[in-house]
Amino acid sequence: YLTIKIMPYKKIMLYVIGMLPMTLQQVMSYSYDSTLIDLSFLMFAILMNQIAREDGEIDKKIWVIFVVSMVIVATIKFVYLPMWGLILFVSSATKKNKIKKCIGCAIGGIMSVGVILLSKIGTIQAAVQTGSAAVDATVEKVSLSYCLQNPKLSVEIVWRTLERMSSDYLEQLVGTSLGRLNISIPVIILVAFVAILFISMLEVRNENIYIPRTVRYWSVFCVLIIGGMVLASMFLGWTPIGSNMIQGVQGRYFLPILPLVGIIFNNRTIVLEKKVDNYLMTICVFLNCYTLYFVMLSSVIKEALG
Repeated sequence: YLTIKIMPYKKIMLYVIGMLPMTLQQVMSYSYDSTLIDLSFLMFAILMNQIAREDGEIDKKIWVIFVVSMVIVATIKFVYLPMWGLILFVSSATKKNKIKKCIGCAIGGIMSVGVILLSKIGTIQAAVQTGSAAVDATVEKVSLSYCLQNPKLSVEIVWRTLERMSSDYLEQLVGTSLGRLNISIPVIILVAFVAILFISMLEVRNENIYIPRTVRYWSVFCVLIIGGMVLASMFLGWTPIGSNMIQGVQGRYFLPILPLVGIIFNNRTIVLEKKVDNYLMTICVFLNCYTLYFVMLSSVIKEALG
């Protein structure tokens, strides 16, 4: 609610993302991804709202939320922190505002690094050093030294993963693997959600949305660097030596950065003649009812089969 209320434009895009089956499953679960997704979406809306303002003045409460949210995300999955860099593109009308922005970014960055070192140092060391693979304790996992000793093989594994698993990640992002990743929904639901998500990202004619080119470039950088860090973390933490692809990556890991795609995709080449928000909202509700039907059906069948 707050995300859609605060976002200056593309509100329907955030609504559709929030109504994806995978989003609904995660935010209603006990997983820490619930907090991660909520904070990512909320801070995205707050930062885009600040960028859209002309005065360039950032309130103190926004700085508090900015720093606190950075620290929280740093304790969960710090790979998503580059998205907070959008604050660098909030216009600074005066030199005083520029100084405040630099100080605020520095405080948030220092505190986040400190939290990462305190809470994630073991995870980082485990990724760099050799050890047992998470998917198979009897096999040694890939480490940083292994990658440096086998650069060609490592690149081939990453490329093979992207080549063969990209479509699977997209399906998982929408929600084709629900309920401990073993409940599948029909492909027609996947296609419908992807279609309405695409439509929700389009600009309406005469809407005149202006997103600075630098913001779009930073969004591209964030998607690439965060996606790369997600793959790297699973490559060094989960993948056993001898595997031909990266293990442990799930499409839901890319959910927090999905709103950035809407910023990147913003263009005036393909536009809508009129708003279709009500239609998209109705379709989302219908598709989720359809999804719930298949989830319940799958659960009943699994229970019956024992």
